[in-house]
Formats: sequence, structure tokens, C-alpha cells
Amino acid sequence: MLFEIRDIKGKTGNKAMHIIQCDILDAFHASAGDMCELEHIMLDCEKLIILLKNSNRLYTEEMLNNMCQTLIDRLSDKYPEINIFTGISTEGTDESELSVKFSECKRAISYIQTLGINSVICFSKIQANEQSYVFRHDMFNLKNLLISAIEDNDNTALEYSIAKITGNAAAADKTEFSFIKRFYVQILFYFNDLRSDLNTDNNDTNNSSLNSVLNIEKMFKGCTDISVLNDILVMSVQNIIKKRNSVYNSNISKHVQSVLDFINDNYTSVITLEDIAVHTHLSIEHICRLFKKEIDKNIIDYMNEFRIKKAKEFLDMDKYKIYEISEMVGIQNPHYFSTLFKKYTGISPTEYIKHRI
Repeated sequence: MLFEIRDIKGKTGNKAMHIIQCDILDAFHASAGDMCELEHIMLDCEKLIILLKNSNRLYTEEMLNNMCQTLIDRLSDKYPEINIFTGISTEGTDESELSVKFSECKRAISYIQTLGINSVICFSKIQANEQSYVFRHDMFNLKNLLISAIEDNDNTALEYSIAKITGNAAAADKTEFSFIKRFYVQILFYFNDLRSDLNTDNNDTNNSSLNSVLNIEKMFKGCTDISVLNDILVMSVQNIIKKRNSVYNSNISKHVQSVLDFINDNYTSVITLEDIAVHTHLSIEHICRLFKKEIDKNIIDYMNEFRIKKAKEFLDMDKYKIYEISEMVGIQNPHYFSTLFKKYTGISPTEYIKHRI
């Protein structure tokens, strides 16, 4: 078994992480120590391996899964600032297979978001249903891309994510229909929350939110056609974009909107304040003052945050090296990119890769 302990806010020190590892070990010794021989390896403050020598076959995989889940639920209540991901390998014969079993645990954990945080996943289940796990894993990644695209007003990424989500859903096996239904409901509930945030009247917000939730449940209750689900999703995306644009356009001047669009379209290149001034036909002082007044942050900070958001999306793809991503978001110096990334996220790009789900 591999336990990965991840600090949600980055404030839990190494000593506290080791205490959590000791809690896990103590719980296992209390539950199984009398019937099975236990060994452990602390790879670092975040990774703990427990070897359970089940020579008498006293524990089935299901029993072990339930034991781990009970333990994690208890620790989650005790340590709300951390997430614990647990992967259980298939049974081995001796310690010579340790590296293989470790890889199985890591691979199991890589699919953890299909079940949710603080979950336990067995490698044997992935083997038996690998196509389903891969499909669901891809859909969750696409959902994250869709949400980022909406928040960043990135129309290219928005069109891509919607096309991939609906295309994957249409081509999926019929056994995935229930999952797709639940998955779409999650997205629509996110849209509902976003719509509520965009409303300025609290009473209207509460009534609108309640009605939207009821409408979502009503729409999906008797639906049995994937094409209908896809139509509902596309329509909902269009509505939320329309709502967001109407709110933003009412609060942002055309000059500031022009700056936002310029950064969105050109973040892959070097952008100076002079470039923005020329684009808006205003002086640097004037456009900076106007931008700060309406967006509540200066242009440089906004541009840096935007680039770091894009960099995180590229890092999540597992396709590019850090120095390549630096260039892709318009930062020519990889060292400066790493410094900037840590400034706005609290961790380095390497640490982000290590900690992401």
C-alpha cells in the first residue's frame, strides 16, 4: 500500500506530516498487527509504504480497502488541511517485486480523481476496468480545462474542451451513461454557482440558484439519450458565457476590455506596457490608472497571473518541459519563470508537478 499525504494549503510542516504518517502506522498496527506482519518504508514526509505480509490470507482485498478508507476518513476529520491518496497493489510473492508493486500503487493513485479526494483505489480494479478509468480520468481533465477556459475567457480552449467532452460522451460505451449523467450534473452545478456569483441582487441570487438546481434535476431525471445531455451542456455553456459577458461588459470600459483581450490573444509573446498603450491609443499612465481602477490590480500583476494560469494548464498536460512552457507563456527566461510561478502559487513548477492530482 502507498499513502500519499498532500498538504492542501502548503502550510503543514515536515514534522507534522511525519506525525500523520505515524498515525497511519499506529492505526494499522492496532487493526492488523496481531494477525499480519507489517513493515513500512517512509520514502519522504509525503509518501509512506506499508508492506502487509498476509501469509495466512486473513485479509481480502475488499477488507483491506475498507480498512484503509475508514482510516482515511478518520484522519481527514482530524487533519482537514491535508488530503490522503491511497493505492493498493496486487499481492506479491516476495520483496523482489517491491518496485513493481510500488509502480502499481502509483498508477492507482493517478486515477484517484475519478473517485474523489481522500479515496482508496486498488490496482486490480484498474486492470479489470482500465478503459473505464482512462475514460473518466480524461473527462475530469477536460472538465478542469473547460472551467479554466471559462474563467480565463479563452474561447479556443472553451471550444476544444466542449467538443472533446461531448465527443467522448457520444462515443462512450453505454455502461458509462450513468457516470456521464452525474459528470454533467457536476458541471451544471458549477455553472449554477458561477451564475449566482454574477448576480448582484442577493434575493434574485437565492431564488435563481434554487430554481436552477431544481431545473437541473428535472432535466436529467428521465433523460436516456446522450445527444440530449450534450445539447443541454452546450446550451448551458452558451448561457453562462452570455451572462458573464453581459455582466463584465456593463462594468468594464472598452479600453480595459481591449487590454484583457490583447493579453488573452498575445500572452505567448513578450508584452510591454508600451505595446498595450499603442493598442489602446492611450498613454501608459492613463491606461494603467484606468485598468487599476476597474480590475483592482495593475496590468503587470494581471498579466503575470494570467500567464501562470496558462502555465499550470500546460503542466497538467504532461507533454512539455518546464523551459518549453516558459516560452509558451511568453517568458523567455526559465529561471525567471520559476521565480514568478512560485511568487503567484507559493510553489515552484517542479513542486506543482509533484503535488498535482
